[in-house]
Amino acid sequence: MVFNPNDPKYKSCCCGCHVTICARVLMVLSIVGFALQTLKALGTPGGVPLLSLIIPVIGLVVGSIGVFNEKRTPLLIYIILQIAGTVLSIIAVPIVLSSPEFDTREVRDMKVPVGIIIVAFIAVISFFVIKAFWNLYEYLKDRDEGDQLPVHYEHN
Repeated sequence: MVFNPNDPKYKSCCCGCHVTICARVLMVLSIVGFALQTLKALGTPGGVPLLSLIIPVIGLVVGSIGVFNEKRTPLLIYIILQIAGTVLSIIAVPIVLSSPEFDTREVRDMKVPVGIIIVAFIAVISFFVIKAFWNLYEYLKDRDEGDQLPVHYEHN
């Protein structure tokens, strides 16, 4: 099988950019989002236990290695962590909404609709993000297993 990195199947579904670019942009957004959330949490009373940052930091480092160095194994580990995180987030929403600490008069009647909207939003966004990283994984797999197209240099 001859590998063609410019094959249309390696274009992102959302904007038409190459899967490598799409995954890099999403990884940068993930890192920036994590940094902003961490800074916000550190600024709140009680802060955030530093131990709770270990798994997300490891995940982002592994994901960055997979995306920016184009390595399949770290990328696959990151995809698995993303799926696990999404499942845990979806499970956490109903638990948080049903806890007595969350029970305020303003949201008491809105718990179910708000919960459904939050879970649906998490699921849809996560699906597209995970799909983008999976597309990069498929690209890397095809590249590693395929024959390279010969490079033709044109001299003017």
